[in-house]
Amino acid sequence: MHSNTEAAFSRMEKIQAFLLECSAFAAEYALEFPDDGATDPWIRIPGGKTLDQLVTPKTYARMQRAFKRYLGFDIHPYREALPLLLAQFIHERLLRPFGQVSDFPLDQYLWEFAKEQDKTLLGIETLEEQIRVLEKIPLSQQVQNLVQLSRNIGGHRRQAMRTVRLYAEGDPVKIYRSTRKKSGAVRKTLLFDRNRIMAERILRMSAIQPTFFAIGAAHLAGEKGVLRLLKHQGCLVKGV
Repeated sequence: MHSNTEAAFSRMEKIQAFLLECSAFAAEYALEFPDDGATDPWIRIPGGKTLDQLVTPKTYARMQRAFKRYLGFDIHPYREALPLLLAQFIHERLLRPFGQVSDFPLDQYLWEFAKEQDKTLLGIETLEEQIRVLEKIPLSQQVQNLVQLSRNIGGHRRQAMRTVRLYAEGDPVKIYRSTRKKSGAVRKTLLFDRNRIMAERILRMSAIQPTFFAIGAAHLAGEKGVLRLLKHQGCLVKGV
């Protein structure tokens, strides 16, 4: 959902057909930003600190060399960004060999399509809520994960390849299991807690009007996934 690879867009005709049947479109949060440049896409490290201040000079130099060499990406201009967001940005670059078919990731692309169709545009969560989720993850853990990413770019690229294949196969259970293992200690914060909130709001919003909900595939499956939570509330859930 947050990717612009060919696999992400492989079912576009079917997706758009379902979206056109709905009155509203809801992304994980509202993807409409002002054009005045006032919205900073990066959430910064608290206290005015920078990444090069949170690791040793030797570690920072190794990270910088690794990302430049394997991805052609210099992290230094982004050293003020929250490490978790920087890692997500780097993961997007890992997916580039699989072909980019849009300037936008799938959720943003569908948001723009829904807007062109005059659909009501909604956010399941608020941007402020998502920021608070990120703030719950210890900064030291975010930094450690980014350092580990720089030390095993090849392994993370293989994991990205596997995720793309699973998405192309359309198997949310396998995607969930893969993401669950990868998310580790932050699983409850990034997935389970948000799944509960998403399910409650999807139920409430869909009772008002037919709505197309676009959320990341890792939120769907599992005992604490959105699909199971909706079923427990009496919803009929059918795979297409």
